[in-house]
Amino acid sequence: MARDKKFTRRILYTICFILLCIIDQRKGSVTGSWQMILPNFISFCLALLVLPSCKLKDFKAPVYLIWCLTCIVAIPTLTIFFHDAILSQFYPLQWVTGVLSVALWGTLFIYAILHTKWKFFFLTYRFQLIFSLVLLLFGFSINDSIWPWQYLLMYGTLALVTIPADDKKLIILSLADGIIFSFFMLQGFAFLFRPYDEIRYLGMYSNTNINALFYQMVYCSFLAKYLHAQNAISERYKLFHSALLLFFCGSMWSFVLLTVSRSAMFSMILSTMVAGIYYLSKQPAKQILSKGSRLIISLLLYIILSFPLTYGAARYLPTILHHPVWFHAEYTEEKVHSFDPWDSPKYTSWRDVLDLNFHRIVELFSQSPENDISRLPNSFYQFNINRSLLVTNELTAAMLSEVMYLPPVLEYYTGDSSIIRSTIYNQYLSKLNTLGHRNIENGVQVTPSYYAPHAHNLYLQFAFNFGIPAGILFILATLSTLCGYVEQGMCKNNSEDNRLIFITCAIFYISCLAFGMVEIMWLNGELPFTLLFLLPSLIPPFPREDKRLQSQESQQE
Repeated sequence: MARDKKFTRRILYTICFILLCIIDQRKGSVTGSWQMILPNFISFCLALLVLPSCKLKDFKAPVYLIWCLTCIVAIPTLTIFFHDAILSQFYPLQWVTGVLSVALWGTLFIYAILHTKWKFFFLTYRFQLIFSLVLLLFGFSINDSIWPWQYLLMYGTLALVTIPADDKKLIILSLADGIIFSFFMLQGFAFLFRPYDEIRYLGMYSNTNINALFYQMVYCSFLAKYLHAQNAISERYKLFHSALLLFFCGSMWSFVLLTVSRSAMFSMILSTMVAGIYYLSKQPAKQILSKGSRLIISLLLYIILSFPLTYGAARYLPTILHHPVWFHAEYTEEKVHSFDPWDSPKYTSWRDVLDLNFHRIVELFSQSPENDISRLPNSFYQFNINRSLLVTNELTAAMLSEVMYLPPVLEYYTGDSSIIRSTIYNQYLSKLNTLGHRNIENGVQVTPSYYAPHAHNLYLQFAFNFGIPAGILFILATLSTLCGYVEQGMCKNNSEDNRLIFITCAIFYISCLAFGMVEIMWLNGELPFTLLFLLPSLIPPFPREDKRLQSQESQQE
């Protein structure tokens, strides 16, 4: 691949992930119709990953003309004859973007079918078939979500299209580039217009946990960049670049401390362990202990040094322009207004942040922790917030009218979050079945003032939504993906570039899964949820270019 062509494609792939980050931010901060419209734009972004590998001259075949004419006739016909039914289930822009997405990916699917080497199909795509089966079980359940069929079309096509190995490496590198660029763009806006007036920092989101999840993705990007920097030719460049990247890694820990999200901390610890094991595996045996200790101490020092900078920027920079921006349902009289002085008591003190972090961590090991829910009036799940904010993006206005508050499971709340989680888990486990549930059946009224709209566990949520068989297969698919990435990343027989790509995938994947084990991470439109299916489709955990496939192709030639 020519150097300029390679650079152009990397820019294109980076733009794709920047757009996905913007969709993630909008999904995590808006409500109403846009909650249901935004996920459709993911399909147009992901098309940017496929189109560079397609040859324009191949689209001149008659089958594409037939498909194009079919779409031109079918879409208006369906819209006219089923107008009332469509408007009762979809918003107009949601329907338009949805059918255009099907038309686009239908075209790409035809291209993939015509150019797939069917003789080696099961050998080449054996792993992607598992995820396809997962999405089929999701789609055939009684759950009313549409996204499994949309994902099956998109990620099935991504798996079938022959994307060159060099392009796949560019895509993974662009993933980190796009997330980092988006962080500076979004956080820069937050520094200017989002005052730090909630004890759990919201940043550019309306939910502190989703904000922490974004910082977690940025941390994985800097961590992956740090590992790639170790292969730099110039030692001077490597030293400077590594120190700078490690400082940004420490800064992401500081941002997460501002959000007081234990889920993100847990996920980041696991990501760090995967990256650390890979890093130390490349070191001489005699230096493993010294270099490992040096790396841990350096990261801790960067966290300590960056926390005052991070807090100071979040606390004082918004006072310069002093023009607060609120998202939907955020406004209260307790929020900072433009007429409040820069030293208003409404702003969050760094002592309160550290104190809450300390108490929430101690709570994990304490028998009588403080009531952290009552301390957080800005929580997204408070009882006094309109229920329409709590439902998933597939629910329509007609369904919302059927929603009723459930009686509380716990009449008296001791403040122990472990009791809350175990109560939620038990309620969801008791309702598991074979075919799943409708979205309207989600949620548990845990206490009179606390409604849990989801299971706080990705696997339990999917088993509840789509049935036990689909949930079990999803567990096997994701865990085998993670194990495969780690195995290939640690395999000495792979080239260093391939090992880095697999480890990068492992860092992102374990981060997404770990957060999903204890928090919400299953909404269509969120970047981590997109990566759960995108990474296995692009980079299967077991290389396609194995010896059996190479030998059979050579025999064919």
